[in-house]
Amino acid sequence: DSKLTRLLKDSLGGNSRTVMIANISPSHLCYEDSNNTLKYANRAKNIKTSYMKNIKHVEHHISEYTNIISQLKDEISSLKLRLSYETSPIQVVDDTAEDSSRREKEFDIHLLEEYLEKLSDHFIEETKLTKRVDELNNKLSLCKLYTVNTKILVAQCQQRFGSDHSKTKQVKKELEILHNNERDFIDKLSSSVKVINEIKDRRANLK
Repeated sequence: DSKLTRLLKDSLGGNSRTVMIANISPSHLCYEDSNNTLKYANRAKNIKTSYMKNIKHVEHHISEYTNIISQLKDEISSLKLRLSYETSPIQVVDDTAEDSSRREKEFDIHLLEEYLEKLSDHFIEETKLTKRVDELNNKLSLCKLYTVNTKILVAQCQQRFGSDHSKTKQVKKELEILHNNERDFIDKLSSSVKVINEIKDRRANLK
């Protein structure tokens, strides 16, 4: 639980490869600093990280969604303009076929407006959930880092004080809390990813 651990939390527990170099001095004047550095390096080498490529499984980039919505808005405006010309008071529509065609175009515009609204809602919801997934992944990585450090601390307390000592029991309790938090983050991640997939399915059905 040192300041150095907190400063290096993204490198030690994040999605990355990490190389740590411990610098010590041969001078007896720096004995305490060198000793603490070696102790920290010995603990840090036991930390295992799992890394993977940062690949976002998003069907379209945000800019592409913006372009799609803009194109649909232009199409709706164009259809409304054409419809206004066809229903102008100057024209007298007596033909049943023309009247039917006008109603079909009105219906098409209505469908396009509904589609645009649903697409926008899906996009906003998916963006929020994707951001939440990123935040949960960061919290989970940090929680795993603290779990590893706490496991090391438990082993040290057991060796130094024994299993029944109050200090050892306190650290074990902290470790149990970290395990519960880790499971909670995993459940929330699974739930968020499931909702994102449901949104993608609904968007596919819209198409």
